[in-house]
Amino acid sequence: WPTVEGLVVDAHFGETEWYEDGDEGTTWSAHLRYQYFVKGQRYLSSRFTWRSTRGLPQREAYALLQGLHRGMAVIVHYDPRRPGRAVVFPGVDGQGGWYPRSLIAVSVALSIAAFAG
Repeated sequence: WPTVEGLVVDAHFGETEWYEDGDEGTTWSAHLRYQYFVKGQRYLSSRFTWRSTRGLPQREAYALLQGLHRGMAVIVHYDPRRPGRAVVFPGVDGQGGWYPRSLIAVSVALSIAAFAG
């Protein structure tokens, strides 16, 4: 998929407490909204991986949003046939499989861009 530069509109964590059959616990979610432009058209998206970002252990939710903040530039990968369909972290699949090297590389690149900007 082609890439364009996008801008983070919002990045935050969510916490959900659950109770089921006498068990209880807390899960976390990672939320990201960003905007980007393709051929002059503005798009707003909240999908930053192909994996669900809800119901995560706390450290995974924090890892997803580490270093991301409002106003930060991000690289957006968009579907050329449907530009409104996009992700920021393409190294995470829809089956819940993580590719940590991709996530680390993107985090490092974003950190460098933040310091350079």
